[in-house]
Amino acid sequence: GLFANTIRDLTLQTLPREGQYAFLAADAERLFGELGRATDPTVIQNLAGFLDDTIRRAFGLLSPEEQSAMLGGFVSELERARELTAERLDVAQDDISTQLGQTLGQVTTDFNAIVDRLRDEVVAPMAAAADAQLMAARTPQQVNLNLGAPSFDVTPG
Repeated sequence: GLFANTIRDLTLQTLPREGQYAFLAADAERLFGELGRATDPTVIQNLAGFLDDTIRRAFGLLSPEEQSAMLGGFVSELERARELTAERLDVAQDDISTQLGQTLGQVTTDFNAIVDRLRDEVVAPMAAAADAQLMAARTPQQVNLNLGAPSFDVTPG
């Protein structure tokens, strides 16, 4: 959470050096577990950062002699953290790619449905009207004109 690091730091400050080391070691294992289950890239990055900080702080609690003796183990843990982070980010990227593909597929399906509906409801009736107008224009019309002299009935009178 938002204040988790502050609470952790305050707790650490109340412990003796051995207690701080044990606390950080347990916290590192907890972070490894959370990192191994994480699927969101932002969460993965945050957990990896917390894990890196935790391992670095635990190493800093050791005397120079202890640091020399335990350096290989700490480097192994950091390599394990790096590999796990990369693996989880790959999984997250695959999940995002799959979701993106599904979304694009749905968008394509929806778009095609809209195009089909427009064709059926707008274009087809317009095409039918245009065909009717074209047919009417091509149909010869017969006009009968009677150009004879008009007949008048004249009655004397």
